[in-house]
Amino acid sequence: MKKRKIKISIIFILVIIFILSLGFIGYKNLNRGINESEREIMINENIPLKKNWNIVSEIKIDDYIVSAINASNNYSGLAIFEPLGNGQYKFKYEIHTNDNKPIFWNVIINKNFYDLIWFNGNKTEYAEIIYTIDGDQQEPLRYDTNELEIIAHKSPSKNYSAKVIYYDENGNIYSK
Repeated sequence: MKKRKIKISIIFILVIIFILSLGFIGYKNLNRGINESEREIMINENIPLKKNWNIVSEIKIDDYIVSAINASNNYSGLAIFEPLGNGQYKFKYEIHTNDNKPIFWNVIINKNFYDLIWFNGNKTEYAEIIYTIDGDQQEPLRYDTNELEIIAHKSPSKNYSAKVIYYDENGNIYSK
């Protein structure tokens, strides 16, 4: 009789632990990505380098969220979150570097190609993107970068190259 009570108690405790763990898993997946803090958790879960990533700035493109991120030891990058509906997002993919150079990343967002550019280096005033399409150099596109903004530009064609130049507050080219 005593052994049976012990077995029942152990089974009861195991069932309670199982139910609590299911509740924790369900809670962990609720409201994923609805705010910056949740997205930072997702970034840190999905980037293999455990560097305590922080979101510096964010933009929205076709309901996708692009997050500029940085971490210790000059690591920086961009992360993309895909909308799931009801304000929730899932981590889609990322790119990162550890040399603090400007990131130029061509991505597909909602079936459209975009060039994403971000520089987590010293503060710059603006950036120019110079596209060359089918051998023809285009007029520079100028973007304010005073607040470490992410530059997002719809790719101009299928056959192009691009050059990004950052400038300081005096108009001098910033080179890293």
